[in-house]
Amino acid sequence: MPEKPDYVIRAYAGRFGFKGEDVFKTISSLSGGERQILALAKILLRKPNLLILDEPTNHMDLETVEALEDALKEYKGSILLVSHDLELIRNVCNRFLTIKGHTLIEIDEPLFFSKEKEKEEKQKNVDFEEKKRMRNQLKNMKKRLEELQLREKELSEKIEELDKRMHITQNYVDIMDMDKEKNILETELLSVFEEIDTLNEKLDIWEKSDKEE
Repeated sequence: MPEKPDYVIRAYAGRFGFKGEDVFKTISSLSGGERQILALAKILLRKPNLLILDEPTNHMDLETVEALEDALKEYKGSILLVSHDLELIRNVCNRFLTIKGHTLIEIDEPLFFSKEKEKEEKQKNVDFEEKKRMRNQLKNMKKRLEELQLREKELSEKIEELDKRMHITQNYVDIMDMDKEKNILETELLSVFEEIDTLNEKLDIWEKSDKEE
C-alpha cells in the first residue's frame, strides 16, 4: 500500500490482528499462523472474487483465528473453505457440504458423522468459547490499562504545571485555588495508580495461567 498514509496501513493491519508494536515485526520473526494471516491480508488487497482456503486455521493461535474469522466475515466475495474447525465454518459459511459414503452431499448444519468425534468436537467448541471469553476480558483489561497510563501521564503533567505556577505567583487567592485543584488531581492520580496496580496483578495471574496451559 505504498500510496496510502501510515495510519491507513496500520488500521488495515489491525483488522488482521497486527496492532501496536506488532506492525514493526519483521516477516522472519512471525509465527506460522501470523504469516498465514498476513498472506491473506495481502491477497484481500487485490479484491479477488473467490477465496479457496484449505485448513486456514492450522498453526494459528486463538487470537489469530479470531482475526481470520473477522476478516472473512468482512470479505465481499465467495469463499470455498475446507476446515475441521466447526466454529469457524458456522460463523463464516452459509452453505455446508460434507463427504459421506464417498459422496459429496449438502447438509443443513456442519457436523461430524462419528458420534465420538462429534462429542469431542463439541467439547473443543466449549473450550474455545471459554478461551475466547477470557481473551476478550484480557483485551478489555489491556485497553483499560492503556487508558489509565495515558490518564496518569496527563494528571502528572497537570500537577507539575500547577506546582510551577504556585511557586512563581504571589497572589494568595490564586495559590489557594491552585492548591485545591492540585489536591483533586492528586486524589484522582492515586485512584489511577491503584487501578493500574490491580489490573497489572490480574494480567500477571492470567498470563501465568495461560503459560501453564
